[in-house]
Amino acid sequence: MQNLKAPADILPSGNWANDNATGRKLAAKYVADARTLNDPCLINAALRGIANAGRWTGVEVGFAFGLAGAVLS
Repeated sequence: MQNLKAPADILPSGNWANDNATGRKLAAKYVADARTLNDPCLINAALRGIANAGRWTGVEVGFAFGLAGAVLS
């Protein structure tokens, strides 16, 4: 398993496009690890962290888009 950083622990740069790309890349890593380990709780923990942080920056939005893309693919 990779040493994954929680989406809520990544400080946004203030550049929406870059932050969004960072979130999408992080989601891809989470999905890959969850599939490899057959452990959807990894994704649940990341989403819980986002909710607890109480913010919705480009990083979190990118993460959500990344998860949605993985579901739809």
